Parts: sequence; structure tokens; C-alpha cells
Amino acid sequence: MEILKTNPRTIQALHYLLLVYEQMRNYKDALDVLEPLEELGEDITKQKTYLLSMSVLNDPKFLQTQKVEQLIQIYKQDYASVHLIFEYLFRVDPKRAWENFDSSQSELLVDLLWQINIKDLDLDIITKNSYLRELYSARGDLNLVTNSNIFEFDVLINLRGKSNATLKFDYFCDNCKHTSPFAFNRCSVCHSVDNLKIEFSLVKDYSRNFGEENNSFQ
Repeated sequence: MEILKTNPRTIQALHYLLLVYEQMRNYKDALDVLEPLEELGEDITKQKTYLLSMSVLNDPKFLQTQKVEQLIQIYKQDYASVHLIFEYLFRVDPKRAWENFDSSQSELLVDLLWQINIKDLDLDIITKNSYLRELYSARGDLNLVTNSNIFEFDVLINLRGKSNATLKFDYFCDNCKHTSPFAFNRCSVCHSVDNLKIEFSLVKDYSRNFGEENNSFQ
């Protein structure tokens, strides 16, 4: 351990070792690497939550219900890896997802919230939060607001389903600004975790069919 403390390159080596274990899905050894990193002064909170979550998600011994409860417990420890954990919760158990949902995290989960099936919406939670009211009014499921300060929401709210427009999501790393068309949990460039940010824009919705040209979204 003394060698680790006096060698400034050791932290980088340990990070590379952690990535190797993660690629091998050897999450136990990856978690063990966090101990010397913490002793060297690294903040391991995000890495620990992420690796614990990945360990649960990839453990074939856990039933789906067990994974849900394990992930909720992990989430409540540090409230990190929010997108990773809630992507699974909303996909397999929307009821438990809403029960543990923190509305202050709505913008971080906007892509997941946008994709939730209408039958799985929790109206009690949605009606109490201005961002959610605007989001689902923009999606066309509810009619709770007449406008929004968010441009894309405001356009969709005013169109009221009269145009084949929807939201397109793009993702970037808040640490190194790397962009991706797909959500990620660990950045492929700087390898940081839990630094996902989401941007959205208006695009044509090809799943909808409008016959009149003036109703099309260009």
C-alpha cells in the first residue's frame, strides 16, 4: 500500500484494472479495486453505486423481483446511477419505479419518462410536478397545461396532436462533453460514470401518419 501512495501513476493503473474487470463482468474484483483508490483519495461513490448496480443486473441468480428490490436499496444509499437504475425499474416494474421516483430527477430521466406506456403513468405524481405536467401534456396523453417555458414542450402542447412531431434525445458526458445518440452509463471516452446529460429536439414522428401535407412536421 505504501508503494501505491508514493507512485502517482498508480491511480491511473487502478482505473485501468477496474475497467478490465468490468469488461470481464467480474464486478466483485472491480469493487475490490475501489478500496485502494479510496485510500489514495479518490471519491468512489459513483463508481461503487454503478458497479453494485451492474453486479445485480448481470447476476443470473437473482429473480426479476429480487433485482428490483436490490436496485432500490442501492439507489437509496447514495442516490447515484439514477438513469441506470430507473431504466430497469420503469421497464420491468413501473409501479415500484414511481414509488421511489424523485421528481427533482425528472430532467435526468426525461427520455425514460417520455417512453413510459400511458397505462403505467402515475397521475398523482404527475399532477403534482410542473415539469411532468408539461412533459405529458406535450406528449399528448394529458391536458394539464396550456404552455411551457421549454420550447420543445411548448410547441407540442400548442400542436395538440395535430402534427406528426415528437422528441429526439441525444446524450453527452458532462465530464468530457462526448456526445452519443444512445444513453450510456460509463462514458466510452473519459470512462467516468454517472455523468450522463440529456438534450432533446423536435423531429418528425414517422410512427404517425397524417394525410394532409400542412399537418406534417418538417
